[in-house]
Amino acid sequence: MPYSIEEHKHRFSAWAASRAASVKGSRFSVEIGNKILGRSGLPRLIENPDMLPDAENVDENHRLWRQ
Repeated sequence: MPYSIEEHKHRFSAWAASRAASVKGSRFSVEIGNKILGRSGLPRLIENPDMLPDAENVDENHRLWRQ
C-alpha cells in the first residue's frame, strides 16, 4: 500500500494519542497505542470523517471507544 495522507494522519494520531495517554502510572509504547486505536475502529474515521458521531452522541461514542 502506498504511503497516503490518511496513513500519515493515522500514524501521527497514534503517536500523539499514545504520548498524551502515557502518563505516570499508565505508560505504554506508541506501538501499543497504535494497536488500541486500530482495534477501536477509529482509523476508518480518518478516511471518512462523515462517520463521526453527532455532537449530541460524542460522549456515548467516546465511552464505547474506550471500552
